[in-house]
Amino acid sequence: METFDLLRKNGTKIENEFKFINSEILGIIFYGFNYTYRNPLLYYSRNILFDHNIDYFGIDYRYYDNKDFMKLNNEEQNEYFEEDTKIIIKIPAPRGGVLKISPSNLRVCGGTNPPHPQF
Repeated sequence: METFDLLRKNGTKIENEFKFINSEILGIIFYGFNYTYRNPLLYYSRNILFDHNIDYFGIDYRYYDNKDFMKLNNEEQNEYFEEDTKIIIKIPAPRGGVLKISPSNLRVCGGTNPPHPQF
């Protein structure tokens, strides 16, 4: 699996992995607190993308390993998350352009919106 060099302002790495095979569709998995692709739900979700030849990008902020983050109050944690998200949305998209991540949808900018996958 390949990775991007994604660094926070404080120099710590944002863990990530990707597999781009030039698919029309990009699956993005954000790992949760202490729950990664090694756990069944996300492990199988990731494998479904692979089985259907869908580009994959996985992000693990690893906040559960960050003692400083865990000491922050909710508002400060949200600000930390927002700063991390600003870094993530600047990565190059597999088919050109940049990733556009919004609460309502995930799509690749600079190209056409792919159809929903038919399994």
